[in-house]
Amino acid sequence: MEVNEVLNLNESAENIVDSGEIDSIVSEIYKEFPVLSNKNFKVKKVSDKHPQGHHIEFFSSDEERSPYKGQPYIEIYENASADRNVLKKMIFGDMLHQLSIDDPHWKNLKNQFFKVRSPEAKNRDLRIDMDAYKGSGDTRKFEDWWDISRSDAYIRGALTGDREWMMGIEEGQGIILNNMMDYLLSGTKK
Repeated sequence: MEVNEVLNLNESAENIVDSGEIDSIVSEIYKEFPVLSNKNFKVKKVSDKHPQGHHIEFFSSDEERSPYKGQPYIEIYENASADRNVLKKMIFGDMLHQLSIDDPHWKNLKNQFFKVRSPEAKNRDLRIDMDAYKGSGDTRKFEDWWDISRSDAYIRGALTGDREWMMGIEEGQGIILNNMMDYLLSGTKK
């Protein structure tokens, strides 16, 4: 089951969100994905623009530049979509970053997801990822960027059914994605 089905993400003009609805969106995500609810995310819409044009930014609970140290924080910039469903999908996706940091079961599933790729897929993805890294303006080493940002993007994209990310998914990865979704929905470890 894809996140789009669980979250009922259908874009429409009636779904425009203002900053006061952010807490409601976060509560819905917590209800639908209980594993995320114990992370105590701070999610805030700001009137700033991200220097690199991002729409949303995740800060881990131990990140120095976070204004909410000790708590995972997601900042939503003024150029982010105002469509409630799109915003919900974005917030959900950024919440997955914290699982990659402090949830051993999630980290294990994530490692399995990348380990089962064929050598051809690994080489193809490395070329694509290097190009994306060079164009990102990110100052971290490639390995850090990939481990913290890009690898989570693969999983987020696949879980939410994004065609761009789904195109390269191999059979063994699909099984692991199903296990990831089951874990997010129920906390059941497979």
